[in-house]
Amino acid sequence: MASQYSISVPTELDDKHRDLRDKLAKLQSADFDREYMDAMVDGHKDVLDKVGSRVDKANLAEWKTARPQWPIG
Repeated sequence: MASQYSISVPTELDDKHRDLRDKLAKLQSADFDREYMDAMVDGHKDVLDKVGSRVDKANLAEWKTARPQWPIG
């Protein structure tokens, strides 16, 4: 799909992700779980920071109030 839209995709890991892979490869059990989860949380925070500035806050607020309210329970 990326090639259909002329979007280049990486062919290898960048340094940050290569270091993370190497670090996780040395861990086991709870140590691995803890470091993996920390990395996933950090990665999601990074994405939110990057896209947060692109969100049209006015449209988002309007969408939140206009969307259907689903009953709970």
